[in-house]
Amino acid sequence: MIVAIELMRVNFDALSLDELERLACHMESILLELHSYIQASVCMHMDEARNASRLKKKLHERLAYVRNLIRSNLEEREAQNFVQQTKGVNSISTFNHHSNM
Repeated sequence: MIVAIELMRVNFDALSLDELERLACHMESILLELHSYIQASVCMHMDEARNASRLKKKLHERLAYVRNLIRSNLEEREAQNFVQQTKGVNSISTFNHHSNM
């Protein structure tokens, strides 16, 4: 549960795409462990069960945020690649146009 609490403090906006992808996988495994912990703890005090459930919900929300960041980064990378490809095609066609004259 401590790891889940620490994940709530991470500044996701400052991470690279690779770091976000690794973190998303880690968060998924932590969520599974937290779910198992909640399900297995039949004798758990009500406050502890409620806190664990709240933490699970918040971590799930943070994971959704991380996935949105990943999607945004991928879209940005695709856009940059498209621009680079377009610049390359434009420079080749300009070169061909001038050399045909």
